Amino acid sequence: MPTTRRRTPRPPTPESLRQQVVLEEHDLAPDGSFAIVTRRSVEGEEYVSHLWLVPLDGDGAEPRRLTSGTVRDMEPRIAPDGTRVAFTRSTPAGGRHDLRT
Repeated sequence: MPTTRRRTPRPPTPESLRQQVVLEEHDLAPDGSFAIVTRRSVEGEEYVSHLWLVPLDGDGAEPRRLTSGTVRDMEPRIAPDGTRVAFTRSTPAGGRHDLRT
């Protein structure tokens, strides 16, 4: 029986942490055709979060970024009719939370 060498995990480095992307929150459309996902990453020296629309109907469409900027967009909620998305936005410097649609 061959011996398998296990790789020893490396501790994270500042650079490897900056490259991580985390999907944090989501909401599913009432008809199940798409989801809105919060994607967190690092840009420059700041954590940012943006909303992405992820098609789920199997037609091969690519995910689409809905928001941008040096902001933290969070807590997406899709309207019951599926036509709008509400979410909160804060800025890294101000920490202020706004409700957006």
